[in-house]
Amino acid sequence: MLETKEEMTVEAKLENHEERITQLENDTRALREKTNEQLNDVKEKVLTGMIRSSDENKQLREDNREMMAKLIGINDKVQERKHELKVLNKQNFWKLAFAIGGSSSAIFAIIQMLVNYFTKQG
Repeated sequence: MLETKEEMTVEAKLENHEERITQLENDTRALREKTNEQLNDVKEKVLTGMIRSSDENKQLREDNREMMAKLIGINDKVQERKHELKVLNKQNFWKLAFAIGGSSSAIFAIIQMLVNYFTKQG
């Protein structure tokens, strides 16, 4: 009878061992499924973030192109204005030079007439 009790104990231990293995397998399967779900969630979030970043980068590149075009336009206008001012400056210089030359000629002519007038009287 002792032998039967030991056999039962061994059988009970084997059965308990089998139950524990089954429970571990179930726990492992559940853990694997949960991990896979979390991994899929992370992949989805990363992919969504990458798509959003790509869209934002496209928008930023477009904004940069627009700003660069505006800056180039402003720079072109500034260069044109500088050129116009140079031309006006040269024109005004020559106008002033001819005005001074013309005035001095007129003054010289008046002085010469006065000198001639006074020398003839004298």
